[in-house]
Amino acid sequence: MEIITVITHAMDISRKNLSINEQKMLIDIYKGVNLTPHLIGNALIVWVEDSFNLYPNYYEEKWGVKKEEMIEKIKALDSVSRALVELWASGFWAMSTNQPGELDDYIKGKLNLANILNGIIKQLENISKSLLQTRSAFKSATVAESRVKIDRIVHNLQQLLF
Repeated sequence: MEIITVITHAMDISRKNLSINEQKMLIDIYKGVNLTPHLIGNALIVWVEDSFNLYPNYYEEKWGVKKEEMIEKIKALDSVSRALVELWASGFWAMSTNQPGELDDYIKGKLNLANILNGIIKQLENISKSLLQTRSAFKSATVAESRVKIDRIVHNLQQLLF
């Protein structure tokens, strides 16, 4: 397994102690948050407590979470797990295209960087095959050059995943 897949699995393991609604709340409060190396792993508790305190009962009603239970679960995480949860929660906003069902897919692990990169690889492979099939309609040197570039991109993306 390559690094992206390992990180994805580590994020999934770290967030599994939180309920689905607690995970959704984290994604909600991490919208627009710029993570910094100095704070990552240490800011999760602060973000959650501040969110509950700044908006009393809002998150409890919106997501059906219990403040004290959630805070205790987060405090029980080690710093690496907290960092992974923060990366995971903010990562949704980097991948979201505002399509219906994305939040649920993200929670279920269907929407993640590895799957997005795999989708790009498949698209590039299909383009490459299409170029190969239609090469008589184009200058063969142009087709060959395009195929080489696509093959390099596919190879580089595969190296990130596998």
